[in-house]
Amino acid sequence: MAGYNAKVRRLLAEQFPEVQSFFRPADATSQTLSGGAPTAFEVRFIGRDIPGNLGLAQRLRERLRAVPGAVDVTLRELLG
Repeated sequence: MAGYNAKVRRLLAEQFPEVQSFFRPADATSQTLSGGAPTAFEVRFIGRDIPGNLGLAQRLRERLRAVPGAVDVTLRELLG
């Protein structure tokens, strides 16, 4: 399954670079352990400075994308 997901990720990135995508865990155990979250972990920025929060989220996303093995690193809520 991981190889298939990697191939689909690569094809999506090549054909639709402006589209963000992520894959939810396929098995019930992983979904249960994640507490219903669509990803392995989530980071939430809370505050009134929406542009500042968005900037922090974008910088964190880029740093997390550089982590070996990290996949589907994306922002769930897109503003603008």
